[in-house]
Formats: sequence, C-alpha cells, structure tokens
Amino acid sequence: MARACADAGHAAALTLAQLRDSEITWAPPEMWVVENPSILAMALRRFGTRCPPLVCTSGWPNSAVLRTLRRAADLGTRLHHHGDFDGDGLRIVAHVADRTGARPWRMGTGDYLDGLRTDVPSPAPGRVTDAPWDADLAPAIRSHDRVVAEEQVATRLLDDLAEAAPPGDRTDAGARPWAVPSRPLATPWIDM
Repeated sequence: MARACADAGHAAALTLAQLRDSEITWAPPEMWVVENPSILAMALRRFGTRCPPLVCTSGWPNSAVLRTLRRAADLGTRLHHHGDFDGDGLRIVAHVADRTGARPWRMGTGDYLDGLRTDVPSPAPGRVTDAPWDADLAPAIRSHDRVVAEEQVATRLLDDLAEAAPPGDRTDAGARPWAVPSRPLATPWIDM
C-alpha cells in the first residue's frame, strides 16, 4: 500500500498493526519529520513523486510514528524534525529527539525570530519548557509570547526539502519515490 501511494505521489498511512506485521529492512539516508499535516500536503503538492522521505506526526507522535522513526534511525537514517514554535511544539521535538535521535531542523532561536509576525494575531504559546538544543529559544518565545506555527515557516522548510528532492519536474516518472509508514489509516499522515 505504501509503495502504491508513493508511486502516485500520495501520502500513505499505516497502522501500528500493519507495521507489526511487516519488517522494515531498508530506510533512506535522510528523513524529515513535521508536526502538521498541512506541511505534508504542501510538500506533496510541490514535489509529487519527487517528495523526499517525509513523516508527519500530526501533533504528539503515536506508537506507529515512533516505531517507524526508531527503525529508520536503527538502519542509519538521519532524522530532521520540525514543529511549531510553542510549548507543545518544543516538547514534541524534544520527545522525538530523545526517543529516536532526531535532530531539530530549523528549530533555533534565529528561526523563531525570523518567522515571528507581530502584524497578525497569534495565540499565546502556552507553557514553554526549555529546549535542550538551544538555551535561548524558550526565553525568546516567552518574551514575545507569540506562537510561530509551522505553516508560517513553510517556505523555508519546503526549500530545504527541494534541496533533498531528486531532480526532475513534479511528475517525473523516473524519480525514485519513497514510502514511509506512520499513523493510523483515515488521514494522510506520512509519505515519501
């Protein structure tokens, strides 16, 4: 199922039961992880079958996501993780890093400040705990008291993915598609 979706340039969603019934024996050298399904949708629209390996946690990762990421890391995949710049986003990135070895991707103080918009309404970031990878990030978020959602920095994330995408146009049939399992069936959580 995942391969068919990848061949068509669509997201695939696999359950924990499906993962338990199959063995992942190969993983790509690098994989990108995002928090929000909208980023996955933007990447699929932009890259189609050329989308680099991308997993969406859709908030807090479930067991299927963590199993997939741990297995990929065990096979030598370098994981890059991005989330919202808010209390939960920082905790999610720290949790995934701790459980899988993922490295924060564009999750530094400078990235937060670059994405900060004071001209549009923003919710408060909630309880912000320190980020183990950047001592200045949490204080900056607390000081500004504004969320920078992943969608606000989507252009930068997609540009990074473009550097990792195989050459060719969006529908290049010769490009090697990727498929990576993730969350329960019903919504497009992962792919490529």
